[in-house]
Amino acid sequence: MKCLAIALALVAALSFGMGSACAQSFEVGAKIGIWAPKDLDIIAGAGGDNDSTTVQYGIIGQFDFNETWAVRLDVELGNSKEVNFTSYVLSAVYNFPISEESTWMPYVRVGIGAFNVDPRWVGGPDSKSVFGYEATVGIAYLYQNWKFFFEAGYRGASFEPVAGTEFKLDGIIAFFGVMYRF
Repeated sequence: MKCLAIALALVAALSFGMGSACAQSFEVGAKIGIWAPKDLDIIAGAGGDNDSTTVQYGIIGQFDFNETWAVRLDVELGNSKEVNFTSYVLSAVYNFPISEESTWMPYVRVGIGAFNVDPRWVGGPDSKSVFGYEATVGIAYLYQNWKFFFEAGYRGASFEPVAGTEFKLDGIIAFFGVMYRF
């Protein structure tokens, strides 16, 4: 919860720092996708079926400073047979406007996050939280105030769950989602 408060304070500070000359807007949305962490199949041997993909779903809040720059907060929940995840990711977004008439908008997103993992097998470690990162590339289709998007990238986080044994939950992420601009 402390990480969420810090992220929201950063978003507020950044939004107040921009001048009123920018075309500012706010977007909210939802997404669903996958996270395929590398070492999840290793720790899953303790009580799972070695499935290293988790289903993630979440909500999004994005503040657009102008046509190209935005700051975005993603709050996600995810689960597999082995673990439950909660994550908060604060990202900088850079859009590549193709033209005034184009309905397609490619973008890149780079962020830092707080990741909480809660193992669900007997003898597993207690719930742990760490900071990590993610970087994605995406494409959005714009229709009136709606934005439909697909993004793919990489997320990294490292944990020390049992007796100092570290495991990494670095892996590929992919999401589909929709956002509405106010």
